[in-house]
Amino acid sequence: LEGLLAKMKRNYYVALDECQAEESEIDARDKPMKLMKAKAEHDYLAVSPLLRDALVALKELSKDEITEISTYVSPPEPVLLVAETVCILFDVEPSWANAKTLFNTEGFFERLEEFDKDNISNGKLRKIRRYMKMPHFTSNAVEHSSKAAKSLHHWVTQLINYTAVNNAAKPLRARILEMDKMLSKAREKLDEKRRVAGHLRKEIKMHSEEYGELSAGSKELEKVV
Repeated sequence: LEGLLAKMKRNYYVALDECQAEESEIDARDKPMKLMKAKAEHDYLAVSPLLRDALVALKELSKDEITEISTYVSPPEPVLLVAETVCILFDVEPSWANAKTLFNTEGFFERLEEFDKDNISNGKLRKIRRYMKMPHFTSNAVEHSSKAAKSLHHWVTQLINYTAVNNAAKPLRARILEMDKMLSKAREKLDEKRRVAGHLRKEIKMHSEEYGELSAGSKELEKVV
């Protein structure tokens, strides 16, 4: 029994060492993870106002204004540019004819409200950013040409500004998800090692008590003899 106890104690100390090593590894991963999450939170706070502005622009836009825009036979340049950027967002070849068809599609206003803002590709982003650099695409130029197009212009602009920041933050968010999974597995592994160590501790205590009783009995026997 003494030899068994010695072996169990060795195994217990090994289990404790493994727990400490696992804890150190988790701590080493957890520190950079907290920094990344803080950066992600900072990025979110940066994009939130942009998204809010885009949603406000939609609230200022009415179905009548969409209808008004589509009545142009030959629209002013600023209005045409805004219409073309909307076409790009909806995967339609940018042209005035296609824009009018898009604007007159049933449910178009609802499609604007439900637009998938978080999955605008970098390709669309680059195309629309080229429009945003054009002299006739400014807010003032659009408003002077058509007040109806102003809200749509603001929606497109803020949506693209939001996308630029949001897309840049995607790799960081993906890395955080990956590290979260790794940390979760490491914590599960640590919990298992702690269970093993706890079981060994109980076994050692139980056998130690048995060994103590046997030793005491042996000593009493020796006295009698």
